[in-house]
Parts: sequence; C-alpha cells; structure tokens
Amino acid sequence: MQFIKRKAQSRSHFRDYIAAEDKVKGLMMRHKTLSESNKDLIDNLVNMGDELDTLRQEFEKEKSEHDKVKMSNNRILSQLQQKHDKTQNQNKHDEQEIMLNKGDQREKHADLGLIVMAINNMAEGCRKYYDPPVEQMKFQDKLLRIKEHLKDRIDVSKMAGGGSTLQSSGDENKSRHKKKT
Repeated sequence: MQFIKRKAQSRSHFRDYIAAEDKVKGLMMRHKTLSESNKDLIDNLVNMGDELDTLRQEFEKEKSEHDKVKMSNNRILSQLQQKHDKTQNQNKHDEQEIMLNKGDQREKHADLGLIVMAINNMAEGCRKYYDPPVEQMKFQDKLLRIKEHLKDRIDVSKMAGGGSTLQSSGDENKSRHKKKT
C-alpha cells in the first residue's frame, strides 16, 4: 500500500490537470454549442437574404405593374379630360350660336306673325257674309278663301273686259287693311 501512496504522491501534479480537464471539457462543449449556434445563425441569415432577394424581386415586379397601371390610367384620364374639354368648348360654341340665332328667330317669328296677320286681314276682306268668322277658319281654309276671291275677281275682270278692276280691288284691300291697323 505504501507503494500506491508513493505512486499517488509522485503523480499528484496530475490532480491539478484533472480539474483543469473539466474546465477544458466545459470550454470545448461551450465552443461546440456556440459553433452550432453560429452555423444556425449563418444558415438563417442566408435564408433571410434569399427571402429578401425574392421579396425585392416581387416588389420590383409589383412596382412595375403599378407603374404600368398608373400610366394606363393617366392615359385614359388624359383622353377623358380632352374629351371633356372638347365637349365644353362645343357647348360654349353651341350656346353662342343659340344666342346669335335667338335674334334671328325673333325676327323670323315677327315676320311670320306679320304674314299670318296679313293673311287673316286678307281672308277677312275676302269673307262673304255667310262664311264662318276668320278666327274659326283653319289656315288652309283662309288661303283657299283668298284664292277663290282672287279667282272671282279675275273672272269678273275678264268678263268686264279689262284688267284694271283687279288692280283697283287690290288697292281697296290695301286701304281697308291700313284703316284696320
């Protein structure tokens, strides 16, 4: 036994080594754990980088499509704006024409009114006592009445043998018309 004690004492410096070996094992385990964690982090970083590249490509694609849609919408909007402007200009032009034509229309209506009054006056002058009042006659009936009256006058003039009677009766109608107005 003494032999063993001596041997154990001679090798006592290894006892410190055994305690140090536990520290080294701990450091090696720690290194291994950190190395694996580092590898996982690097793998995650690579995956995230790939995902970032994919997302950037999708973003660029979406941005490109958005720009195309935006340009298309701007083109359509521009066309609609031009059409709107053209319509507004046409409306202004039409309004100006209407305003200019209003005066012409008033003159035409005034002239037409004068013509209708003249026809009414002539029909009144040509009316026989048994004919209905001029106000109750249609426009065509008034014109027919005037036509018949002129035919009668022409026939009477031909029978009388001269054309002066027709002219003098026309003068009578004019003077009668002036007296009424």
